[in-house]
Amino acid sequence: MKTDNDFDRIAMAWLADGPEELSDRVLDAVVDEIHVTRQRHALGLPWRFLTMTTPTRVATAAVIGVLVVGGAFFAFNRSQTAVGGPGPSPTPSVTAVPSVAPSASLIARADYSDVPGRLLVQHLGKALDGSEAISSDERFDTRRFYLMDPDGSNLTELLPRQPASGKNMADISPDGTKVVFMDWSDAPKIQEVNLDGTGFRTITTACDCDGERDPAYSSDGKQIAFVRTVGDRFQIGIRDLATEAVTMLAETEGLDSGSTGSEYPEQPSWSPDGASIVYQMTKRDGGGQVLSSRIRVIDIASREIQDLPIPPGLKAGEPKFSPDGSLILFASGPAEQTLGQAFDRVYTIKPDGTAMTLLTPDEGTGASWTPDGKHILYYAQNYIWLMDPDGAGKARWSANGPDLSTTNRGYGYTTYWIPPAP
Repeated sequence: MKTDNDFDRIAMAWLADGPEELSDRVLDAVVDEIHVTRQRHALGLPWRFLTMTTPTRVATAAVIGVLVVGGAFFAFNRSQTAVGGPGPSPTPSVTAVPSVAPSASLIARADYSDVPGRLLVQHLGKALDGSEAISSDERFDTRRFYLMDPDGSNLTELLPRQPASGKNMADISPDGTKVVFMDWSDAPKIQEVNLDGTGFRTITTACDCDGERDPAYSSDGKQIAFVRTVGDRFQIGIRDLATEAVTMLAETEGLDSGSTGSEYPEQPSWSPDGASIVYQMTKRDGGGQVLSSRIRVIDIASREIQDLPIPPGLKAGEPKFSPDGSLILFASGPAEQTLGQAFDRVYTIKPDGTAMTLLTPDEGTGASWTPDGKHILYYAQNYIWLMDPDGAGKARWSANGPDLSTTNRGYGYTTYWIPPAP
């Protein structure tokens, strides 16, 4: 068995020396190499199927995803930088930020260790503290939240074993004191807890539905947007946290029929003025593999929907407004939703659909804004990184930060910045 870094070495060697065109014979050899090369787990995250929950089926899907994406990556011309494929409306030109390879000199030149705060890490697999290292079970279906300093110190699990099914899809409250999330089950409910571990409660109340998921706080913390499922129908709703009144946005409804062609809403996120919600419409095949997606913005008052001109084949997801509302952050093949996606990228686009910019030509996923909007927090090459909103200044948050992708300590994916207490 080859080491975790062999695939990177092989890929980079080909990119440096390979031909401009890839012949069928070479492609076949590459696919054969992928079969025997160990992949980096953190960028091959299993996605939870609504009806497929066992670790065996999840792991199988992840392997299929790695092979499909790996072959597709090598089939592209290595000089390609623009995003291809037709969009729902004229596709904007893509500005690519120059690639900067991570290195010790870069880290020394752009040190973010002076940026205060802690991390909430969404995590799958064995315990991040190494306490389950000797287990032979990869525990892909175990989802937890950890709190830690950027250098990995002061590591604690948030609300251990509550709920028993696990935790997923977190969002930090605007005041930095709470986290809302969905439990990791086939009929998920929305939960909330203080970041000190107190005040755990279930927000989802009795409803004639099959589950509620993907919660996100409004900018004032008084409401959450979420996705409700009823049978095979998905719809975005808004819940008032004080009154528990729920308003469903019927215009966002989509269908998950389990067949190719159906699409449904996921991962809503608020604009800072509370007037709009950005979300994605995801299309999957019968096995749950993401085929395409659209990013949409709905005006809450008028219920008008705008499709952003992002190519569906980019599989864009995890959309988030910047704190000033001027940009929407998203990832191609986002970590929380794709199967074995090995080469993700982070982008921004303006809410009017212009100025789509590729921020991470090398790699990146699980991106989120710092609350002040000065930095983008993202996951790349097994570590937590920061960059400016224009993609400049890329560096690991801490040169001493932990590797979040190991067999013995599980796999981190999306992370969130928690501001220091005032």
